[in-house]
Amino acid sequence: MRYALLFEKGETARWLGHLDVVRTFERALRRSQLPVKFTNGFNPRIKLAFASALGVGSTGDAEAAVLELTEETPSDEIANRLNATLPPGFRVHSVQAIQSRNAGEYLSGFTHVRMRIWCRMEAKLTISDVESAINSILQRDELIVTRIKNGKTLRKNIRPCLESILIESVNNDRLILQTKQDLTHNSSAKPSEIAETLDELLKGISYIKAHRIELLRE
Repeated sequence: MRYALLFEKGETARWLGHLDVVRTFERALRRSQLPVKFTNGFNPRIKLAFASALGVGSTGDAEAAVLELTEETPSDEIANRLNATLPPGFRVHSVQAIQSRNAGEYLSGFTHVRMRIWCRMEAKLTISDVESAINSILQRDELIVTRIKNGKTLRKNIRPCLESILIESVNNDRLILQTKQDLTHNSSAKPSEIAETLDELLKGISYIKAHRIELLRE
């Protein structure tokens, strides 16, 4: 039986990387005494898969995963057992039995993501300045960012995945943005890259943190 999990990665867990999150859930599942299913082979692992990895330093309200069990188990029992063994910073909000042929089929159905991004904004800047910079970004055909991976410098065009950037609020020196991205493209935009692009135009924006609001199926 396969079950879709929606869980929260909270503030106290924000500095955990994706592999740390995986290990945290594996430990919690072993302690939960749920009838988990394991992979075959020399080093069997719990059959557990996650949606697109959340960046280190980011939090999320509705992170998605698929868990396989060897026998049918009530959804509320799965949630309760996991919440009893997960550490602070994690909480399973919902569990639903699914009929997908495999975890990948279910998780690949998420096509869009909404993010909230906190930035520091210098006093010299106005909301109008930020709105103009956002419009300038969204009118471009390309938005090239540079990334370092395995010692190599890569240039990525993140513009195709950016559907919208909205100003959610401005309070003193805090600017909060909300973005929507299309996950079906090869490159996605990191929240810090969006803030850095605004800073290139405005000279007064710095990235603080990000929160994934939800994964969407559209």
